[in-house]
Amino acid sequence: MVHETINIAVKFAEIDDMPYSGGQDGWVSRFVQILQQTLEFYFPKPVVVWLKKETDLIDEKEFQTLDAVIYVLSPAFLFSSNISVEISAIEKAVLFDTDHLNSKIHKVLKGPVNVGELPVTISMGAFHYFYQADRSGESSYETLFDRDNSALARNKYWESFTNLIFNLLKHLRHPGYRNFVPPNEQVVFLGTGDVGQLWERTDLFGELNSRGVKVLPDHDHSIEVKHLNDPLKFYLKKSHLAIHFPEEFLPLDTKKLQSLADLPELKRFIWFNPEAEKEVERKKLYDELKQKLKNLEHVEVVSSGLEELKEIIFAATREAESGEKENEPGEGLKVYIIWAEHFHENKRAEIINIIKEQEAQVLLQETGKVQEKRAQHYQNLREADYCLICYDGKNPNWLRANINEVKKATGLNPEKKRKIRLGVAGGEGVTAGELGEFSAALTSGTLSFIPAFSPSLQNDLNNYINGR
Repeated sequence: MVHETINIAVKFAEIDDMPYSGGQDGWVSRFVQILQQTLEFYFPKPVVVWLKKETDLIDEKEFQTLDAVIYVLSPAFLFSSNISVEISAIEKAVLFDTDHLNSKIHKVLKGPVNVGELPVTISMGAFHYFYQADRSGESSYETLFDRDNSALARNKYWESFTNLIFNLLKHLRHPGYRNFVPPNEQVVFLGTGDVGQLWERTDLFGELNSRGVKVLPDHDHSIEVKHLNDPLKFYLKKSHLAIHFPEEFLPLDTKKLQSLADLPELKRFIWFNPEAEKEVERKKLYDELKQKLKNLEHVEVVSSGLEELKEIIFAATREAESGEKENEPGEGLKVYIIWAEHFHENKRAEIINIIKEQEAQVLLQETGKVQEKRAQHYQNLREADYCLICYDGKNPNWLRANINEVKKATGLNPEKKRKIRLGVAGGEGVTAGELGEFSAALTSGTLSFIPAFSPSLQNDLNNYINGR
């Protein structure tokens, strides 16, 4: 059904949207405002978001008129809602097509909920975590972007929000989408970890998904356990590579180690978070596990931050792909250039001319209103084969934000089977050392650094365009 508007319902518990002091909008109202503004960047037709309290039923007829439904789940929502009755009616409306139902329904976790209390059909698929729990358990948690959160918690809010937007766009752009695996699509097994790693796992799930990678298990693991003798091996056999958390194998025993030795043809990564290793007892367990892993050639130990882990994983998925070709240099390529505010004017003209000599088309962000600039930015990311960020050394946060946005840009155009080749041109005095957390990307070749004031600028840019 084609609608003249994009219609989205957001269901929430009324207590989760209590206004803040001073009459400021509550958490849900603020979330909805940002959601609507963001989606309006992508669609020429109006986006309408309907707020529905936990006791307002969505019936079969209404569900058919909606393009998407977002449940803001929390302990309060499960306590006071009639979600089981509602989902039962919706199941009938879609003739029990759970794949379609789960592509249309999106779950935002404002607080910890027991997935086992949800109707089975919506306990599948991705959950977007908008809270963080202590390692001690779910009883102690904070909602992201709530009252006086730290800057780190606010950053995590925006990352979770970005992953939600990617999943919404995937569904809204492909109304008949079913969760199938195209021949060249990569499949990655992502382990479960423990309570303290919910955020990291969800972040990885969302970013892999936004890049066209299918992630298994793609629904609540406990449901599969009821139907399969060995669900873990079932998922691993379908995967091209696997990512594990050390907690899956602790405390150590023979059976757990044997599960790692199985399927030696499958490349596996085990991620040891340096932050977790600051706990003395946990570090002892980690060190013991690392010692046991030394004899397993197909298992790679990764001790790094989350961003570096992502680069390693994405490099591995590209190596594992069969049939996908890298971009060829030559006529028709599009290079999107993002300028830092104080990047040298003369160097701007020189860089554009060198790129045009390679018969490539240069995409630039037009000046104008903020909304128009952002719309042009996203359009350029959809079309670009290359993205060159010209950095003046003034604002590391600006550089980090742009690199991360470009890395996720494949999700903006999932039908275009390519990865943007990312480069950073450093202004006067800027060195590769200032890329810091992205050093792994430089080493793996997924990020190029070009010193703009070097005598070899032309040669360096030509090598960048030609993929060397």
